[in-house]
Amino acid sequence: MKKFLTLLAFAAIAAFACSEAAAEDTLKDFTIEVNFVYPSSFPSYPSSDGYTLSVRDSVASADLPFVGKSDTPVFSSDEIGYNFKDCPVKLKIKKKKDRTIYKFKAKSGFETIDVTVELWPDGAADISCYSPSKSIMRYRGELREASPEE
Repeated sequence: MKKFLTLLAFAAIAAFACSEAAAEDTLKDFTIEVNFVYPSSFPSYPSSDGYTLSVRDSVASADLPFVGKSDTPVFSSDEIGYNFKDCPVKLKIKKKKDRTIYKFKAKSGFETIDVTVELWPDGAADISCYSPSKSIMRYRGELREASPEE
């Protein structure tokens, strides 16, 4: 019985050490340049307009287009898309075998946006944005590490 408990303790320590190493390898500062837009009710289209989502030091900024149904009135062009700047976020990170998933909530005006980012090993990135007052939008882009000046 003592051998079993000793073996179990070593296995637990090894598992903890591996999970700590995996968490340290996870990218926490990044920028995604969007190159394809997937509205939920309209045809998808390529984009080379410089739309981005950035996370740096648990602060997120985004300039993402919106095409779809909105239940709130729009008073300026800044309110049309999913736009937020220097928004403090709490990143939830889940590392899967084939990708890393980041989730956070961001404030944009009066609405809260649920953002999910999937980063793939080849540098591809998928972004999903959900707001209770707008239809869901998805984006595909390329990952680049955030530079110090962003």
